[in-house]
Amino acid sequence: MNVQPVVGIERGTGIIVPIYKVTQTGLKCNCVCHSCNGRLEAVLNTVRRKHFRHSNKGNCNPMPETELHLLAKQIILGNDHIYVPYRGMLNYCDPVAEVGYNELIPDVTITIDGQPFYIEVIVTNPIDVLKFAKYRTDLARVMVIDLEEEDRDLEYEVLVDIVLKSSSNKYMLDYGEHHRILPGSEGSSGLGWILAGIAGFLLWLTFGKKKPVKRYQRKRRYR
Repeated sequence: MNVQPVVGIERGTGIIVPIYKVTQTGLKCNCVCHSCNGRLEAVLNTVRRKHFRHSNKGNCNPMPETELHLLAKQIILGNDHIYVPYRGMLNYCDPVAEVGYNELIPDVTITIDGQPFYIEVIVTNPIDVLKFAKYRTDLARVMVIDLEEEDRDLEYEVLVDIVLKSSSNKYMLDYGEHHRILPGSEGSSGLGWILAGIAGFLLWLTFGKKKPVKRYQRKRRYR
């Protein structure tokens, strides 16, 4: 049984079109399949969920994982704010999909605080060692959105919240001692270490001078 696609590509523009945004039925939707490039018809008047179908009745079976990946990119391209780890909700501008950078093609490139910021959407294929190394060369600011555990049939509005607002499925590529997130983040991180040091010193003044107890004490385990 052929899969009913829910994502099309607008003819002539290459814009990703989720079925939930389509208003014209049949071939009037002006979309093609992202997998085989065949013409699609929009099926909107149905008791089941809205979907596309191939007009040529071929054997193409678009992968749900690919459609989830495309939908996530379309959501970022169509908005101007997103949750970034350690920084919260941030505004961005100039979103573009799959524009080359350092011999790589990030899923989406956005601009935050005047600086390029790269987004990789993971559904089935994680970032490999070579891609990580190339990002690390320039200490590129790269955020990963992990959708591997998400339902492939998510409602569109639910997916919008997961992609833009969720914090549990996002992380920054960490380059060790050279780790950077966004301009200003290093300063806030340094302040955190200072405050932690002060708190530790105060605890030592309070508890550190007590006489040792004359009985066996278990050694503390440090994680």
